[in-house]
Amino acid sequence: MSLSSKKPDNVENNHGSSSNVRLPVRILDDTQWLFIRKSFRMSPRELIVAKFVCGGLSNEEIATRLGIKTATIKTHLRNIYRRIRVQRKLDMLLTFLDQSAKYSGTRSDVPINAVDAPTIRKIGNKTGR
Repeated sequence: MSLSSKKPDNVENNHGSSSNVRLPVRILDDTQWLFIRKSFRMSPRELIVAKFVCGGLSNEEIATRLGIKTATIKTHLRNIYRRIRVQRKLDMLLTFLDQSAKYSGTRSDVPINAVDAPTIRKIGNKTGR
């Protein structure tokens, strides 16, 4: 079996359900992630990668968890960045927080307070390229 055909049990199914994805840090809830996915027209796999990145995992950690190559993770990230018009992981996180705040009808600066500073620093310090 090739690496690309392996699919760990804790990964999204084909329908985009993300209840089995285990993140070290939970930034948004499932309904917010669904809104993000629809807003930016992301594929189910791109959404998984985005969740892991926003959860503080490195490209290598994501690749290991998903059973795919790091280069594939970089490709997914490049596609996400292009689609949401950002260039860094931290900008991606902040865009998602802002978009989810619009969905929930709260001020855009409120969700950022819910994210702890070490997580933001960890995400911001990883280049991911």
